[in-house]
Amino acid sequence: MSHSSYRILYYNWDPYFQKPMQGGGVSIYCRNLIDYLTHQDNYQVSFLYSGMDYTFLSRHPYIKQVPNQTHPQVPTFSLFNSPIAAPSCFSFHDPVGNIQNPGLEKCFQQFLAEQEPFGIIHFHNLEGLTANCLKLAKESGAKVVFSLHNYWAVCPQVNLWKLESSPCSNYFEGRACAACLPEKVNVDLELNVRKLNHLGSFLGQDKQAPTLRIVRNLYKEFYLKIWNKFRSLTTSSPLKRQLELTGTELPQRAGLYRHRRQEIVSLINRYVDVALSVSERTTSIYRQYGVDPGRLTTQYIGSKATQFPVPTDSPLS
Repeated sequence: MSHSSYRILYYNWDPYFQKPMQGGGVSIYCRNLIDYLTHQDNYQVSFLYSGMDYTFLSRHPYIKQVPNQTHPQVPTFSLFNSPIAAPSCFSFHDPVGNIQNPGLEKCFQQFLAEQEPFGIIHFHNLEGLTANCLKLAKESGAKVVFSLHNYWAVCPQVNLWKLESSPCSNYFEGRACAACLPEKVNVDLELNVRKLNHLGSFLGQDKQAPTLRIVRNLYKEFYLKIWNKFRSLTTSSPLKRQLELTGTELPQRAGLYRHRRQEIVSLINRYVDVALSVSERTTSIYRQYGVDPGRLTTQYIGSKATQFPVPTDSPLS
């Protein structure tokens, strides 16, 4: 690698080189992009992911280099034990955590300081990290690129889809967000399964290994039986039931979601050099929600069919 090589760090919450690939089209795009650049003489690419790997032995976040069989020549790193689990459904009910987390950010900042300076840091999303990482990336001296593959920056559910049933055109200053996904996902169960996966890797067991699959299934069955029994005990009396969101609590929760949207948009406008939007429609929506038009540019990915407008008489319009 020549001394004039341009160093790029790509971030995506999903490790695109592992099976099953969970990040959909974004992960495929990352894989193809990295594959292309690794065949160019003047680029040196590194890859970071977060919010997926957890350990039983430590709860503190740390970054460690991990093997990447798809691109062995690409230095690949995982941020273990991220307090912001990925994807976004696991942190929907932590709007402030989407903005900032001192422990995670200290870990990320130390990683940037230990690496040779990156010319570009390209975030394909911020799930698994915090929006404050945009600031840290910019302060490291890199040009910061943020691909707006979805609406995470303005919607903790990422798709601007209210109650999974209709488009969200008004979040009512955060009040609609507070009641959008009332059912919490079982984060503890998911993280413990991920810890089992990591433990299995120490024993040479791939995630898809039959033995590890059996252990995971037995654990899930055991956990859910204990969990359901606990829930039946705690909800047997109205006095023991978990408090639901009340009218008096709603303004406070709404304020957190309002703050989330405003602060993330502000961080984009202050620290992102280029915000890449995947369609003109997405660009228009982000402009509507306050992202600086001077930073927004449309970058189509995938099929060129996405560049063609949908006819007005189409049932899809």
